Amino acid sequence: MYDLRIYRNGVAIVTKFGIPQTSYSYALPVGSYTADVASVYDASSYTFSDRISFNVNSVHSHRYSGSAFRHKATVTANGYIDKYCSCGKKLGREIIYYPRSITLSRTSYTYDGNIKKPSVKVVGSDNRIISSKYYTVNYSSGCRRVGRYKVTITFRGNYSGSATRTFRILKKGHKHNYKKIVVKATTSKNGSIQYVCSCGETKGQQIIYRPVSMSLSSTQYYYDGKAKTPQVKVTDGRKKVISASCYTVSYPYGRKKKGTYKVTVRFKGYYSGALTKSFTIISMPKKWVYSDKLPSGVTSARYTIQYNNTYKKTSGKYVNDGGTFESVYNLPTSASRVLRGYYYFHFCGPTTGRNVNYAFSGPYVHFDSVAADKVDVAGSGADSDPGITYYLLNWKGTGSRVWCASGTTCDGSYGSHGARGQAWYRMNIYQNRKYQTSTTTTQSGWVSNKDRRAVKTTYRYRAK
Repeated sequence: MYDLRIYRNGVAIVTKFGIPQTSYSYALPVGSYTADVASVYDASSYTFSDRISFNVNSVHSHRYSGSAFRHKATVTANGYIDKYCSCGKKLGREIIYYPRSITLSRTSYTYDGNIKKPSVKVVGSDNRIISSKYYTVNYSSGCRRVGRYKVTITFRGNYSGSATRTFRILKKGHKHNYKKIVVKATTSKNGSIQYVCSCGETKGQQIIYRPVSMSLSSTQYYYDGKAKTPQVKVTDGRKKVISASCYTVSYPYGRKKKGTYKVTVRFKGYYSGALTKSFTIISMPKKWVYSDKLPSGVTSARYTIQYNNTYKKTSGKYVNDGGTFESVYNLPTSASRVLRGYYYFHFCGPTTGRNVNYAFSGPYVHFDSVAADKVDVAGSGADSDPGITYYLLNWKGTGSRVWCASGTTCDGSYGSHGARGQAWYRMNIYQNRKYQTSTTTTQSGWVSNKDRRAVKTTYRYRAK
């Protein structure tokens, strides 16, 4: 038998004597407790156990609180959602099956002129259809004419990623009957001309380049009491002039008084839209006005006009091209090569003064030269080398032969000092020349007439 005492905060709240069983039930409120248990042998003998501490907790039933962790499925792998109780306990995992199959309702059509948009079917890896709320579908632009078109499926919600599928519109098998389709060019976008068959086949696309610039023949006039009507020019993106038949021009009423006036071009035919440009009418100037171009309406009837004519004159002459050079040969001369002068020379030796030549060849060791204005030519002959002439020279004024002794400068001295060489050769001095041009610019100053020979004319004018 047992006796049981249960305490809460040091106060015994349960006392039970003589419990015959080895278990005992008692409903306790939530809280912390201690208990003493004693075994009874007789009325005067007890054996006490150790004091036991324990807690009574509230009873809890786990419920999904809406708290979850989501890992999205991709186009190739499953995802999942983990659900949790408010106490934090994980209650389970829900699999998000990836889209294993993405198909179009049709992958080909025959052209009939209508837009084609096949529907999309997405099946998960669990073989169940995935709702369209989990993806969006986008089609290529057009989807009407013959060609291949792309369908893009973009996933959202429990899914991520995207996939593409294609379909074709096929042409009919028939004889083509083309119709001209015109997309007009605007002031901001090019247009086109294309020929389209009823089967969807196209050919011969031509770009209509948009009008990008509008200009007036004059943007400023001086007041003279007359209406001003400047001419209009419109160019496209290739800087080519657009025909005036493709637009109408509207001028404002009046255009006689001083002020600003707007000219409007409205396009038609292969073009649409409008462009505007303004011009002004201002008072006639009392002081000189300077200009590179005489404005429209400035005439000698109302203005004093003066001209400054600019002339350019180009002249040329031959000038030296580098330094002079020498040659024993008689080279042809012209304006680009002239003969500056010449002198006589030879090499002599090895036998004292007996042998001479025009080139420093063999054992010839002595060089002599004499100025051309110091000697006269007494005779000449052909040298053994082709094209070379030797000369016999006399000293100018004396008629004495010009000799040379080896080792002696030919300075006019001579005597009885052995045999001497008397053959001399002519060394020509040439100068190359090049033609050089120069341009000079002059001006006439302000005169009353314009000269057509002038390369440029500037103007000044003022009211009379």
